[in-house]
Amino acid sequence: MGKVIKTIDFAERLWALILLLAILLIMTLQIFCRYVLDSPLNWPEELAVLLACYLTFVGVSLVHRAHGHMAFSLLIDRLPSSFKVCADYLINISTIIIFVVIAYTSIGLQKMQANFLYFAALPIAKNFFTLPITICSISVIINCLYFVLKPSPGDT
Repeated sequence: MGKVIKTIDFAERLWALILLLAILLIMTLQIFCRYVLDSPLNWPEELAVLLACYLTFVGVSLVHRAHGHMAFSLLIDRLPSSFKVCADYLINISTIIIFVVIAYTSIGLQKMQANFLYFAALPIAKNFFTLPITICSISVIINCLYFVLKPSPGDT
């Protein structure tokens, strides 16, 4: 399962880089058209917002995998080591449950939004805004399953 996590991590880092570069290029194009050509385009801001939404949710998964998220370390750091392991399992299992609910709900929301257009300038369905929620949820669930199932250093 470690190879799966490494592959997902690489893919998400690459996707985040591509999204960030795309936002940079799109906004640079808009600035050029607006101030140099005096003829602004009507779609770059909307596309940049959509890409930023995707970038945000890819970042959630990356930060979670790196254990960079907010935590209640003040309490957990004071626990004995055996309780820390139990607390870690409990946190990961709780996170799995929460993100399963989020993924399930976002899939229903995508179905409901499939026929609605959100953007004025881009012919993109509204459900493209909720798609990163589902993708992020699945990635976080895989991360948590890995954290729960991976052998501890003393088990080898």
